Formats: sequence, structure tokens, C-alpha cells
Amino acid sequence: MFHADVVQNAPKDRTLFGWEVKDGWNKLNSFLDLNQQGPMPRENVGGGGAGQIKNLSRLLFVNSETEELYREELAQFLAKNQLEMKVNEELE
Repeated sequence: MFHADVVQNAPKDRTLFGWEVKDGWNKLNSFLDLNQQGPMPRENVGGGGAGQIKNLSRLLFVNSETEELYREELAQFLAKNQLEMKVNEELE
């Protein structure tokens, strides 16, 4: 339900829905204001699901301001929908 709400209501310039690794760097570079070149990384250096989530969060949260904004918006959504989030300490 959260995903459907985000897909429907999130500003399109602040999401990457539909992006796939096979799309390469172009759309990702524009979205994150990066200048990455070459092939997309293929190696799983995270060591399982928790590591993959941690690596993904490093990509999504370009800086602490981006991460803080995400956490604030997520907290507002959860409160509005009377939901709570449990934090997995292994991912911190």
C-alpha cells in the first residue's frame, strides 16, 4: 500500500520508478546529479540481503540532507497511516 501511494502521489521528478540496471547511468546520473561513466557494477559486495539494502541506501542518500528528508517524509507517512517502522540495527 505504501508503494502504491508513493507511485501515485510522489512528485515524478523525485522518483526513479521504471529505472532498471540495464538502463545504465544516463537517467540515474540526471536524477542524482552525478557523472558516472562505464558499465553498471555487477558484483554483489554486500553479502546478502542486508548488505544489498545498505549498499542501495548509500546510492539513494547522496548526502545526509537527502537522507534526513527521506526519513522525515517516511515518518509523516507512517504517522498519517497509523503505522510504525522497526529498525534493523544490522543495517545502521
